[in-house]
Amino acid sequence: QAGEISGAITYPGSQSGPVIVRAAQTLSGNQVLNLDGNGDYASTTVTDLSGSELTIQYWFKGNSMQSAVRQQSGGFLVAGWNNQHILSHDGGTAGISAGEGVNDGQWHHVLMTWKQGTAGGFASYLDGKLVTRRDSADAPIPNHNAQVNFGSFNGTEEFAQGQLDDIAIWRRALTEVEVTSGWNRRLTGNEADLVGYWSFDDATPNDASPNQNHAELWGDAVIQAADIPGLGGGLAEQVLAEPGSYTLGNLPDGPGYSVTAFRDATGNLRQNAG
Repeated sequence: QAGEISGAITYPGSQSGPVIVRAAQTLSGNQVLNLDGNGDYASTTVTDLSGSELTIQYWFKGNSMQSAVRQQSGGFLVAGWNNQHILSHDGGTAGISAGEGVNDGQWHHVLMTWKQGTAGGFASYLDGKLVTRRDSADAPIPNHNAQVNFGSFNGTEEFAQGQLDDIAIWRRALTEVEVTSGWNRRLTGNEADLVGYWSFDDATPNDASPNQNHAELWGDAVIQAADIPGLGGGLAEQVLAEPGSYTLGNLPDGPGYSVTAFRDATGNLRQNAG
């Protein structure tokens, strides 16, 4: 049966705004790719992402998501560049926003979708919520014929600083319903249309899909244990007009839950510093 967590929030401060209460379950045994921003990255055997549709998704925690998932030779495809997602054949470096607060040092789920010649076909999501979308170019993604890297521009510059986990690349654009309902669910690796899925939970950068697009670590990149609240487990949120009682329901039974609350004084639905 679905479980329930309840309690009460008190707040003696002077800020105003709704109170956002969240419960998240942390599963044991999770491992992530750790990059220190100084020559660290992972290179995969994926070299061709051409076609009419694409989805790239991953979890990120750190100070710079630069080059989180990047393919570049004469053209480029980058999910994470100057807080944008960019495609050389669709706007170049004038891409779409990856979302506010993605580099704030907290865990966030980042996802971009692209579908050729479609109204709203170039879209980005943060933590399962739509950030922005725009019409996509009516031309397929070309074959850039370059290795897809995690955390660098071809191993030479623009290194990411932080942790990456559950990286998945699809040869189709996930729908908004699929994203909003499944963004924090773990994949099996056997889903249709996956190019590759790198969970790092076996302490290797191997691809968990049948495609065996394994990665190789470079520099001081390491795989280490790290908890991601909500990944693969229960997650719930309630917005209170004022501090008071809350009830978070429909949660899977099990251990490892934590509850956090904050006053949303800025109206951005995020817990800001201070």
